[in-house]
Amino acid sequence: MSLGSFFSFPASSAFFDRKKDDGVIDNPNVELVNRNLWSTFLECGTEMIITKKGRRMFPLVKLKLSGLDKNSNYTIIMEMISVDKLRYKFWNGNWIVAGVGEHHPLPTCFVHPQSPRSGEWWMTDGVDFKMAKLSNNPFNNDGHIVLNSMHRYNPRFHIVRADSSGQPILASLKTFSFKETEFIAVTAYQNDVVTKCKIDNNPFAKGFRNIDTVRKRKMNQIISTPPASEDEEPEVKRTKSEIEAVMFSDPKVPQMSLQLISQWQEALLSTIVQIPITNQKSSSERKSGFGVVDLLGSS
Repeated sequence: MSLGSFFSFPASSAFFDRKKDDGVIDNPNVELVNRNLWSTFLECGTEMIITKKGRRMFPLVKLKLSGLDKNSNYTIIMEMISVDKLRYKFWNGNWIVAGVGEHHPLPTCFVHPQSPRSGEWWMTDGVDFKMAKLSNNPFNNDGHIVLNSMHRYNPRFHIVRADSSGQPILASLKTFSFKETEFIAVTAYQNDVVTKCKIDNNPFAKGFRNIDTVRKRKMNQIISTPPASEDEEPEVKRTKSEIEAVMFSDPKVPQMSLQLISQWQEALLSTIVQIPITNQKSSSERKSGFGVVDLLGSS
C-alpha cells in the first residue's frame, strides 16, 4: 500500500500535484533518538519477530522532531518499505539471498495514535512507535503492519500537516528514513547474537539475562524467546533433549513379586486344567489377607 492509497487519493490526485498549501512556513526535521542502540543491532543484523497476533518492535523507534509550526497540527506516519525484492535465509552464521521475494502484503502504514497534534506538542514530547505491531497475517483487523518473513525492510517516517478538520495537507508532506533501522522480518530469531543483544538491552527481558549460567547448571531447562514488551508472554520452546526424553523414555512397568506371579500361574492352571493346586501352604501358614486364589475360586 502506497502512502497515496493510504490517504485514499488516486495516483493522479493532488498527492502528486502538491499545489494545495495552507501558506504555513515550516522546516520539519527528524532525529533518531536511540541511534546508537539501532547501530549496535545493525552490526549483527537486526531481526524483528512477526506473529499472527502481532509483535511489538525492539528496539523501539524513538524520534525527536524540530522545525514544526507550533500552532499547526501534524500527523506522523510510519511506513515499512522493502529494501529489495529478495528473500533471505540464515546460513552458517550469515544472511544470504535465498531467491526472489514474495509479493508484499497490505497494509504497511501505521499512523501514530496521537495524530493529529500540534507542532509544539510533537516537538516537546517526541515520538515513539511502541504501539505499532508487526504481523504476518494479511487478514488481521487490528491495524498491524503486515510483513513477509525472511524479507528485508526499513521504516520511513512521514510528517504531514493537517487542516482544521484533520485532513492531511499533502503539499506539506516530508519523508525521512534512517539506515540504522533496517531489519529482517522473522518468525523466530535466527542469529544467537541478535537474541543475546535483545536480552542485554531490553528491560522487559531481564529474566533471560542469566540464561547461559542456567543452561550450564541445568541442561534440560526450557528456553524461551524473550518478549518484546512487558504485556507479551514469552514464546516457550522445549529443548531437543527434553523432547527426546519424552518420546523415547521407557514406560514405567509396575513391579510384581515372584510369589504373586507364582500364585497367578497356579490359580489360572487350576481353573483351566481342573487339577488341584499342589504345594499350597495351609490356611494357617498363609498370611492373612485376600489372595489371588480367593479371586478366582478354589477347585
